[in-house]
Amino acid sequence: MAVGVGIGSTLAPRGKGPMPCVTEHTEESINMEQYESLKIGASLTDVRATLGRKGVELHSSLDYSSHRWENCDTSYIEADFKEGKLV
Repeated sequence: MAVGVGIGSTLAPRGKGPMPCVTEHTEESINMEQYESLKIGASLTDVRATLGRKGVELHSSLDYSSHRWENCDTSYIEADFKEGKLV
């Protein structure tokens, strides 16, 4: 299991359709400036505010969750949280 924050671009996973284009709060794409402003230890609420949208929860357990924010061009940010804090 990887821990941390990542930014990238991807094609749809094999056998699955593309992730939905999530732009419920902004028409702007998430950009590098927003990514670089994320701070280790920030809460999920703070990360959502920084990125301007809710994102999609990829998976979670008792004290761990992983979330993804994807632009319409399929670039994305994934972030992992432990005990509610960005790791």
